[in-house]
Amino acid sequence: MEGILLLVLFAVNIPLVHLLSRILFRDRNDMDQAIQDTYTPSWYAAWKGRYWEHKMNEAQVKLMLMISVAMIIGEYVLIMRFFDWLGISG
Repeated sequence: MEGILLLVLFAVNIPLVHLLSRILFRDRNDMDQAIQDTYTPSWYAAWKGRYWEHKMNEAQVKLMLMISVAMIIGEYVLIMRFFDWLGISG
């Protein structure tokens, strides 16, 4: 039951993650650049003269991931506690 609940929460949170990405990033190109910077080594970004922009982009992606995971875990815990309160066990 827990696995199904997690899959449902992932599917339900897709619009929330999309909204969060619109809040954190200016546009689609900004988000694409931030994701690309996540896979670019810091020394290479420094060599190109984009070190601080690179670090900010990495921080934005990490923040988005942390908030998304925290939302799903929080919802999961609340729903499981509600099920326990109702006496429903999986």
